[in-house]
Amino acid sequence: MFTAFRNIALTAALVLAPLSASAATSSGFFDTPALNITADDFAQGGVTAAARENFNNKTGTLTFAEDLLATISLTVNPYLNATSGGGLSNSISVFYSLNAGTQTLIALTKTGAVGVATLENFALSNGDTLAFIISGAAGRSGNAVTVNVETFSAAVPLPAAGLLLLAGLGGFAVVRRRN
Repeated sequence: MFTAFRNIALTAALVLAPLSASAATSSGFFDTPALNITADDFAQGGVTAAARENFNNKTGTLTFAEDLLATISLTVNPYLNATSGGGLSNSISVFYSLNAGTQTLIALTKTGAVGVATLENFALSNGDTLAFIISGAAGRSGNAVTVNVETFSAAVPLPAAGLLLLAGLGGFAVVRRRN
C-alpha cells in the first residue's frame, strides 16, 4: 500500500513541477534581468524623457507561461493638455498590444497634473505576450511614464475542477480495490 501512495505522490510531483516554474518573463523597460511573475505578483516598469525628448515607441513586454488575470495601471506625470498660446503640453500616448496584434490606445484620464488609466481583470493565457508601447514627445518639463501590472490566479473553470476531483476519487477507489 505504501508503494502505491509513493507512486501517486511521485506522479503528482512530476505533473505539477512545470506549474511551479516562472509564470512570465519580461523585457524592455520592465525590471531587468527578466522578471519572473507568478500569480499575486506585482511588476513595475517605466520610462522617463527629458524636456521635448521623443519616447520613440519605447516598448516593454511580458510573456506569460500560465493563465492569469491582471490589473494594469499606468501614470503619465505630468500629463498636460495642449493649451492656447504655447503653454505647457505633451503628446504622450500609451498603447498595448496582445500577441503582436493591433495596438490599442489606453485612454488616460487627467487627474490634477497626472494622466492615469486602469485596466481591470485583463485575461492573459499561457503563451500570451503583452506589450506596452509609449510614443510621443515629452513636454518642456519632461515626463515619466509608469506601468504597473498586478497578477492574480485565473479562476479554475468548474468543469475542469470537477473532472480533477472525479479523477482523484477514482484513483483512490482503484488503490483501495487493489488492496
